[in-house]
Amino acid sequence: MMRGLVIREPWAGLILDGRKTWEMRSHGTTVTGPIAVIPKGSSVVAGVVDLVGTRAALSADELAETVARHSIPPEAQSEAVAGGWLVPWELARPRRLAAPVPYDHPSGAVIWVRLRPEVEAAVKAQLDLDATVLPPARTAAVAKVAAPEPAPGAVTITLTEANMRWGHVYLRPARHLFSDDNVGGSSKAEPAATPFRVELGSAPPIVTDIAGDKMILRERGLVRRFLEGARAGDEVRVERLGENHFRLTRLP
Repeated sequence: MMRGLVIREPWAGLILDGRKTWEMRSHGTTVTGPIAVIPKGSSVVAGVVDLVGTRAALSADELAETVARHSIPPEAQSEAVAGGWLVPWELARPRRLAAPVPYDHPSGAVIWVRLRPEVEAAVKAQLDLDATVLPPARTAAVAKVAAPEPAPGAVTITLTEANMRWGHVYLRPARHLFSDDNVGGSSKAEPAATPFRVELGSAPPIVTDIAGDKMILRERGLVRRFLEGARAGDEVRVERLGENHFRLTRLP
């Protein structure tokens, strides 16, 4: 099933015009091959581009030196650095659709969209994508540079009244610790591509993913138990222990 990547304008248009060959993100991804380009808020697939692989995160100086690839103007680069948008997703062979294909945007999808078969078929019909996949030699090269996992680290998050009421922890401040593949849609029908193991205090680890609409762990019942006795204003430490392995700890 083809995936679509939601991209803001003007970046989506620049990609399809061939003027932007790096899509800057805060994390890597293991996805490669043809992907649909979906301008944010448009409800259409505007074209297709090959996602070749990801590169290591850039420094601020490297970002400034590679404007020709990512198209972020100098006056906007400090914002990109502050937001952590420093990981280039390398793109190639953009193909703009003569007639953009409408699709139904799944509730909660914020990064990737899994296209329905009829939408994918309509896109392929215009571009004959079955004949335009990456050649084997290039695919092998991509494997060497594909999405590094985020580095281990930790973030402290302050609990809110809403966390206490609904039994969840907002993980948005710790977003950089998770890969894009750890984040799914809003419902269990839209799971993340890669679930992960998480330790909630001293309880046995569970396997879950992140509901992308609210950026919370999908397994709410176990999180509610983890938060028993906590109050708004208390703190939770979120740690990345390794590849797809995390721990949440309530701080005294």
